Amino acid sequence: MSEAQLAARLTRFVASVEAVWDAYRDAGAGRVEAALYEPVAAAGEALESTLGAATESDPILESVRVAKDLARRCACTSLGLSFISGEAGLIPRRDQHEALERALRTLRERAKELGGAGSG
Repeated sequence: MSEAQLAARLTRFVASVEAVWDAYRDAGAGRVEAALYEPVAAAGEALESTLGAATESDPILESVRVAKDLARRCACTSLGLSFISGEAGLIPRRDQHEALERALRTLRERAKELGGAGSG
């Protein structure tokens, strides 16, 4: 696979994760359509397959896995990236929000390095 093709796949994956993340931030936990996750899953699996020859410690592969998992939680679980506190109700898990932002930033930067147009 060429660098341009990998950049295009990364860019598509980032766009699909961002769609879930934007919907989650707008609507809140438990209010994102699970169907929004389907493009994330498909693009993520394609990237994981493509990057499979890389070592398990590859930061791009790890960022894909983190973003895919956290996007799934946003779209497919009632708590999303939050937890329930008896006193305060639903509390955002800031570490997970930051992990998703960090993974997206890593992937955007890599796509840009590879020549991905419109990646950031």
